[in-house]
Amino acid sequence: MRQTLALCLFALIVTPSLGQGDAAIRKWDFENGLGGWACLDATDHVSTTDAQDAVFEGQGAMEFSFKQRTSLGGLGSGIWPGFIAVTLDDAPTDLASVSLAVASAYSTGVGVMLVEEDGSAYMTGAWSEAGKWSECVLSTDDFVLARGSEDDNAQLDSDQIAQVALGDVGVLNHLLKQMGAPLYVPEPVQMTLWVDEIVLSSAPVEQDTPAAADAKIVPIDACSRDTIQWLPIGGEEVRMETRTDEDDRPQYLEVGFAAPPGTIFGVARQFGAGALADCKTVVAEMKVDIGGPVAIGFEDQDQNHYFAMQTLESSDEWQQVTVSLDSLELAPEPRGEDVAPAPEKFTAVYIADILGAMQYTYSANTWRIRNVRAEK
Repeated sequence: MRQTLALCLFALIVTPSLGQGDAAIRKWDFENGLGGWACLDATDHVSTTDAQDAVFEGQGAMEFSFKQRTSLGGLGSGIWPGFIAVTLDDAPTDLASVSLAVASAYSTGVGVMLVEEDGSAYMTGAWSEAGKWSECVLSTDDFVLARGSEDDNAQLDSDQIAQVALGDVGVLNHLLKQMGAPLYVPEPVQMTLWVDEIVLSSAPVEQDTPAAADAKIVPIDACSRDTIQWLPIGGEEVRMETRTDEDDRPQYLEVGFAAPPGTIFGVARQFGAGALADCKTVVAEMKVDIGGPVAIGFEDQDQNHYFAMQTLESSDEWQQVTVSLDSLELAPEPRGEDVAPAPEKFTAVYIADILGAMQYTYSANTWRIRNVRAEK
């Protein structure tokens, strides 16, 4: 089971208005061509479109079509199926956030990558639900050094950013399955992404959470913004949406999924290294339709994985899930000599449904998640 949980994390690299006003450093609205955006795989296709149902704002958008598949060359090859990129004339020195509107033919995770002059790449992601436009606003604090990439200071430096890339990270689930992870993954499809209003901005992303007022609490994700930065690991019929209670507050993330017998489903949320420095516990509030065992886990900069088991009850009431960071178990195949949990090195948290794998039964459930935070 420990090895299974590790495999399911191995390939994870991972609302303000889109209008940024005077804070915009660089903007692509695709009214007059692609503005330098190009495919990273010659078999993919990108163009502009003026079709009414394919444009978020104005008269044009970018339309990107590709066959889902994994790269054989790896990050260093420069061949990334399902990714497009643009080279910047000048580094966005004061960059604090990246925003875009995206729609997809099938629900998937959309990755955004910032690449420095030396080739080191930092990535974060957001969820795109099929059939609707998703307005994504991403903080530079959430970008994590991508797998296969190296950087001397392991820190995103905005004055060194030379390229911006984006694409489909849902294909990583196919890579996980190839590696032997017990996941349900749909067959690869011909995918299309429509992208509009990409903005590099000096405006920071406001965290809509009361926890931010307490110095002893470090917000991870209040799940209260339209931008969903939890990405799924496996599963079928996955849907994710930000919802509200009857009084319209507080908001929460609703995750619906099914995991066929013998498989695991999870959701993962990235954050910048150092965010959980000096933290002792991580807390989340959850409601589930069907109770059962879940794993709450973390990944660090060295791709070590740590987890704790929790049992959730079927209930209409919010349950507080608390994980002590000094009692985490280490998943197998540790990397490096120092494998004790070091919260300051953590770069992702995940929640995994393991009922289907443990009992070899069909697991269909709905989770509601809010106020995910760390406490010092």
